[in-house]
Amino acid sequence: MRQAGLAGPGAPDLITLRGRDLIARCPVCLYAGSLVPKEVVAAAQSDPTADLPYPWRQADVGSVLISGGVLYRDGVYTLQSAGRRIGGTEDSFHYVYQPAHGDMEIEACLDSVHRTDPQARGGLMMREGLLKENIDGEALTWAHNRIIARPEQRKIMMVISDGAPVDDSTLSVNAGNYLEQHLRRVIEEIETRSSVELTAIGIGHDVTRYYRKAVTIVDAERLGGAMTEQLITLFAEEAATGGRHKRRAA
Repeated sequence: MRQAGLAGPGAPDLITLRGRDLIARCPVCLYAGSLVPKEVVAAAQSDPTADLPYPWRQADVGSVLISGGVLYRDGVYTLQSAGRRIGGTEDSFHYVYQPAHGDMEIEACLDSVHRTDPQARGGLMMREGLLKENIDGEALTWAHNRIIARPEQRKIMMVISDGAPVDDSTLSVNAGNYLEQHLRRVIEEIETRSSVELTAIGIGHDVTRYYRKAVTIVDAERLGGAMTEQLITLFAEEAATGGRHKRRAA
């Protein structure tokens, strides 16, 4: 349990050195703002902030279970992440980064690790094209597993894609069509064995060669209309069959 200091009303010049040091050491200091002079809590630690100093940025990579985050205070970065792994056929983690050009050096000190899996990893990475990680098959599996667990009787999953799957680390150790073939296997599994109805919209990318129910548009401004049309088509099919849409064993 973390310590918390309580600062009550009183004259600032009456606070003892011991009391000031106690406030300074506490990670959390609670006080009534309108009653306590600012000088009493002047020694309190500043709140951590999610606003990173320029030019640092943060982002999730891959299909994370829960979006990560980072707090920054006095040169210390506290990262929270629910990624599954680093490396293999998919990276899945939260990271803090900044663009860099030319020669550079990176130094970091790992202060501590809390409340995580024994297999959790952390590290430094220098990489070109860090965001080129679009593993459609993994993303589709993740979304399907979430929707299949929902209580609704009818489940529809709409995929919106603007390009073929790509991941630098995967393609560096596998055939060039590895991710595409993986995506096709995942789609076939859902379309033939799952009760989830799958439909797709491609933006400047032909998704009809992957999905049975799909449409391709050339302009992102048409996305709203295309989504409506796809749903209307699905509902019309249900009406035509007397409300009996396909059911499959998951």
